[in-house]
Amino acid sequence: MEADFLVGRANMTMSGLYRCTRQVKDGVINYNYTSEEQIAVKELFSKPVMKVNPNHLTEGDHMTITCDTKLSPHRETTELQFVFYRNGHNVQGFSLSNQYGVPSAQLEDSGNYTCEVQTPTGSVRKTSDSKNIQIKVSHL
Repeated sequence: MEADFLVGRANMTMSGLYRCTRQVKDGVINYNYTSEEQIAVKELFSKPVMKVNPNHLTEGDHMTITCDTKLSPHRETTELQFVFYRNGHNVQGFSLSNQYGVPSAQLEDSGNYTCEVQTPTGSVRKTSDSKNIQIKVSHL
């Protein structure tokens, strides 16, 4: 006799000790057979962290924002997609590039930036913390 326990999409909160008990009745006597298994659901990739280069921006500077994440060593070939937002509005749609560049940063490029990383199907997605980026006025 075989039984399946389907959980759907696994997530890290599902880690723990799982127990399966089979009860067999032989006449008037019941026999219980139990099997236990410790299941650990690992993180596919880490929460993304944004980095800005250069650290201090002045009007006209080339600005590069990088969205860093680390894939699980067991899934290093998994393709990830990246998207960037400023003040909640999409500034660069999903792509394979983990960088967003502005060739000549202007005051209106200032704001709260976040990046989001997802698998191609969108089944796993994570968002970075917000980072406030301010472009300073250039004094020529």
